[in-house]
Amino acid sequence: MGKGKVTVEGNSRKVRQQRRKVLGTLSSLTVHPRTRQRYDRALGKFFAYLQWHRITLASTALALDAQLADYVEYLWQEGDSRYLGGDTVAAIQDAQPELKGSLLKSWRLLKTWARHELPARAPPLTPRLVYALCGWFVKRNMSACALAIHLAFVALLRTGEMLGLQSKHIQASKSSGQIVLNLQATKTSHRHAVLDSVVVSNFQLAWHLQAWQTQVSAETYLVSMSCACFRARFATALQELHLSNFPFKPYSLRRGGATALFQAVQSFSKVCHVGRWQTERSCRLYIQDASASLTDMRLSPCAYRDQMEKYWTGQLGLASQGRDRMARGRGRKL
Repeated sequence: MGKGKVTVEGNSRKVRQQRRKVLGTLSSLTVHPRTRQRYDRALGKFFAYLQWHRITLASTALALDAQLADYVEYLWQEGDSRYLGGDTVAAIQDAQPELKGSLLKSWRLLKTWARHELPARAPPLTPRLVYALCGWFVKRNMSACALAIHLAFVALLRTGEMLGLQSKHIQASKSSGQIVLNLQATKTSHRHAVLDSVVVSNFQLAWHLQAWQTQVSAETYLVSMSCACFRARFATALQELHLSNFPFKPYSLRRGGATALFQAVQSFSKVCHVGRWQTERSCRLYIQDASASLTDMRLSPCAYRDQMEKYWTGQLGLASQGRDRMARGRGRKL
């Protein structure tokens, strides 16, 4: 699923050699594989720009900074993404670490760009819209995908984390409603050399997850399709639910889940813990931006969307009935 490689240090020199051989050289591990791919694409475009304009790559830090600054200005005028400029400067700096602190003009222009143009972020999904999406997937015999979507919303999962979940990574308890997710190598785990995990409580979801686990092997993915295929199905669902006029993406699940959790607990620290943000300030800005997006959202009525929402909530209600039967069987009241 495109995750970075992580291993636990071995107890002997031979074991460490074997494990490090799988990981690769330290030079190849300085950035995440997906980031490396972005850097390579950005450098390719930068070199093509130099070739097209018959410019020779500068040999000094000062001249290279000037070339990169001119390129950032070019991207701004041509309507390109700020992230392309950032990836280009970061890629040059990653290839030549001695340039750190020398590309001042390039970084200054990128910061100026960020102040004057807000990024086009995916808007947050609300609980009702998530339920409608889940209902749509269940109606098309993709119940596990529905569980993944609901779980991503509740546990504030990034898209890659959701797609990388296997049965062996999930511990769900029908009796307590607790769900423990072992997320393996994630965006934040690479920074701190630890494996990420999330613990949330949702009885109905735990009930269905445990039922799913009894029918599959430990290696089975919760989303048993490629990332591209899932995104295509997700887009189709949005279209049929009359939501395609909004730029919702799978990442909208995390943004909406964080917003819904804050509205429920009114605590940035709790949301920060579940979402695994580095700082509470980052979490606060994230939620404030998402909340502002919700105030501008105007949904037109849709009977089919309401039908799909009720269908999924009905499926969740079956789990509640099962819990009631369990409680009566134990002779206790809920």
